[in-house]
Amino acid sequence: MGRLNKLQALYLENNRLEGSIPSDLCQLKSLSELYLTDNTLFGPILACVLRVLDLSRNLLSGDIATTILCGLKDMANLSLAGNQLEGPILESFGELVSLEFLNLSSNSLSGEIPNSLKALLYLKCLNVSFNRLRGKITVGRPFVHLFAASFMSNDGICGALQLQVTPCKEVEAKSLPLATWRRIFQQELLQATEGFNANNLLGKGSFESVYRGTLSDGMIVAIKVFNLEVVGAFKSFDTECGVLCNIHHRNLL
Repeated sequence: MGRLNKLQALYLENNRLEGSIPSDLCQLKSLSELYLTDNTLFGPILACVLRVLDLSRNLLSGDIATTILCGLKDMANLSLAGNQLEGPILESFGELVSLEFLNLSSNSLSGEIPNSLKALLYLKCLNVSFNRLRGKITVGRPFVHLFAASFMSNDGICGALQLQVTPCKEVEAKSLPLATWRRIFQQELLQATEGFNANNLLGKGSFESVYRGTLSDGMIVAIKVFNLEVVGAFKSFDTECGVLCNIHHRNLL
């Protein structure tokens, strides 16, 4: 390997390669793309600093360790499909901010799809089908352009009808005990509205703007933002608070 320091891409798909992936590959400083698809490699995932890593359809096992993801900050394309990986999809995936393509299909991954994936602004393709995942899929970034095939054969997943997964059972707000209401901080409101993006604007009045937002637990809410630079905004706010205190409705908090 020592003489391949200028090697930028290595294609070894569709061979009969066996054994674990040699760690020496990580010593190739110029290597940015590695394709080892359709072999019989086993053992843990290789943790190299690469732009493209395709290890699909091998016999890799174990979980996706946090230490592996720490070396993949600049990765754009990661495929681990068709292996024997177990455990959860880590929150650390949200730190792979350059990721455009992520394929984790056909493994034995469990747990929920982490909310941290919403931080992947460049993600164009996600495939987590044929696993053991559960939980609710919220429509929004990065799930705007995804298809039903991205989530199929995960019996525990529920979500919007257009994703062709099991619909989630809604819980009536009036039946929720008081302890379930929680304080929501400004940072979560920013994430829920994508930074109060104009695409989420529902309406605008004399003193305020109303945005559609999706909280971290999947709840869809309307968020009103007052413009305190406008004369009368404080008075309008006080008036609305007084009105809401005297209204009892399951969709109003």
